Amino acid sequence: MREKDDSDCDDDDDDDDDDDDDDDDDDDVDDDDGEYLTQNVSAVMNRSCLKFKTIISNVFGITIRARRGHKVSKGMGLVTLRMVTSWSPTLSSLIELEDLFSSIGIKRVDYVEEEGVLHIYFDKIGIKRVDYVEEEGVLHIYFDKFGRAPKQFTVDVVQDQDMAVSNAKKADIRAVEYYETGVTTVQSYHIKTTCDIEAKIPQKEKGNPPTQVTFQQTSTASPKTSPTTCPACIKTDKIPVNFRAAFCNASAVYQAVAGRKGKFSMKIRQDLRPKKKIVTLKKFVHWQLPPGCDCSLLSPVGGHKNVYIVTARKFVKNDLTLDWNSIIIKVSKKTWKETRAARKTCLL
Repeated sequence: MREKDDSDCDDDDDDDDDDDDDDDDDDDVDDDDGEYLTQNVSAVMNRSCLKFKTIISNVFGITIRARRGHKVSKGMGLVTLRMVTSWSPTLSSLIELEDLFSSIGIKRVDYVEEEGVLHIYFDKIGIKRVDYVEEEGVLHIYFDKFGRAPKQFTVDVVQDQDMAVSNAKKADIRAVEYYETGVTTVQSYHIKTTCDIEAKIPQKEKGNPPTQVTFQQTSTASPKTSPTTCPACIKTDKIPVNFRAAFCNASAVYQAVAGRKGKFSMKIRQDLRPKKKIVTLKKFVHWQLPPGCDCSLLSPVGGHKNVYIVTARKFVKNDLTLDWNSIIIKVSKKTWKETRAARKTCLL
């Protein structure tokens, strides 16, 4: 492993200038000795320290591509993101991957709750399949192939405080040709999990950029900042792939009317989560989101909006707090059917 010097940076910039002209010729690249991949990995930590609770989250920006001037993969590619102990992808992050279907060519996302596995499938211009194996703390992302056009995506992760350990070992991100495992690139990373209660709360603290890995790859930083504590706000009829699992794991699934005027901005009509019987509530509440978060479903323009709220936190008195453990989705014929189907799949 060696540090990336200025000459490496200059070479990368020159390559990027020519990429647009070459992307359409991926299948016609002359064969060289060996195949090369470039993997860019970065992490941005957004850390908050409270009296009795610590919220630690990270965002990983990942880019995978074949290096210009070397032959391009003809077979499937696989990216494996191994989680640091006590960390896992956020629900919002996995749902956001679905929104990339049309833009970067994701074909399908499958989530197997009992195995904790997320599958993301890409076509030739994007992700082919994604698997998240919770028991192993591994995220697998399958590609139809690695071409010179970059494959860019992000994964948000959050820490389970009950499983947190001091001095957690580094984890790694690996890119490999699925049928030619000798063509591999690996980048290790580490997440700082300590938080000094007395210290000033840092904002958008950036981690150190990864060093260059010389095993047939280069690596540079590509940071991204975004709120990772926000609830998932689903504005279409599209059902999240893991909606039923989220439904069964929720403390409450409210059917509510948002956008009310007056003392309370929301009326909760029912709790759909109880297995035996839907509970009628008719409760007026204020909703609250973490700083920097927004959801237009909660503040509709021009009238009321019927929504479902899947949440790990029930309302307290007249306050409903929604965070990354929550899903807000509009009520429609399709979502109505899905919530009823989800109730039947829950064991309790």
